[in-house]
Amino acid sequence: DKERLSLLPAAHTLFVTFNGGFGNFVDSGHLGLLWSWVPDLQALSESGAACLFFCANDYADVKGETAIQANLIGSRFLVPPQLNPYHAGSTFQG
Repeated sequence: DKERLSLLPAAHTLFVTFNGGFGNFVDSGHLGLLWSWVPDLQALSESGAACLFFCANDYADVKGETAIQANLIGSRFLVPPQLNPYHAGSTFQG
């Protein structure tokens, strides 16, 4: 929450998100996960701390997350989205 974020010095804080999934609405059409992230994304952006976001794919997640960060949240990008040189894969078995 914003109160706890204010206790962290922005210059010495880094937030990292691995596959947050909030950009997946581009592919799925479902907005629930995105809207659940919005208050936290706004608080992180307002904190002034650096944030890293890692996405599971480049066809939906990175496009959606970049659009949300740039257009809805108004985040500043220190580095544009780029491909991870260390590829990995997973398979759903269920």
